[in-house]
Amino acid sequence: MMSDTWKTVAAPAGGLFKDKGSRFISYLYPAGDEAEISALLALLRKEHHGARHHCYAWRLGTDTVRSRANDDGEPSSTAGKPILGQLRNTGSPRCCWWWCVISGAPCSGSAD
Repeated sequence: MMSDTWKTVAAPAGGLFKDKGSRFISYLYPAGDEAEISALLALLRKEHHGARHHCYAWRLGTDTVRSRANDDGEPSSTAGKPILGQLRNTGSPRCCWWWCVISGAPCSGSAD
């Protein structure tokens, strides 16, 4: 009997990039379903409430992969779509990648 296998993220990961007074904070999480992603996004928005933008993308599924990308006020297709493209390039169908943009203000949370 064959079992289904797929790539996913083994554990949450994060990163921080600073440029011209702005900070770009990113997180990558394994995800099981849309409810889990919604809860995760709500938690991140609360943790980084001072961010100007909360952009994200996610992919779910094995046979039929569902995905979503959100630019959150950035110019159309300049944030969420590239994030989704990176998720597609990894071949991982079950994950969520989120990032926020903090301009000229300190950021709360563990990514400092």
